[in-house]
Amino acid sequence: MSIPAESPRPSKLSRNSLLFGIAGWSVWCLYFVVFAFLLSGVFGDDELAGFAVVLGGPLIASLLTLVFTTIGAVLGLKALRKRDPKRGLAFAALGINLICLCPFFLFLIAALAAEAPNLNPLEWIRGLVP
Repeated sequence: MSIPAESPRPSKLSRNSLLFGIAGWSVWCLYFVVFAFLLSGVFGDDELAGFAVVLGGPLIASLLTLVFTTIGAVLGLKALRKRDPKRGLAFAALGINLICLCPFFLFLIAALAAEAPNLNPLEWIRGLVP
């Protein structure tokens, strides 16, 4: 008589990864809702609120999104590596997190492509050494 193998206990990594992905997505949605309310005049004609939402809003929203979705992607990958029984949830969470990270990847690629003609690797390496 063989002893049945115990199924691995589900970890909370998949669920936490999904929660971080939803949090990152919600930050951007909240920013766009506030921006739309500002444009429609719900907040009145407050110039300071306009500057705060237009100048500070994208920076704060992008930093929070970058932090939340990076943590969510790491947790999702960790859940997949542990062979978590909730792998489907981990795949969904990883998809949401990577979709939220796409604009950052595209911006990085565009910045590198714009700088590529001016980049001389030897001068860059020499600049590192005192």
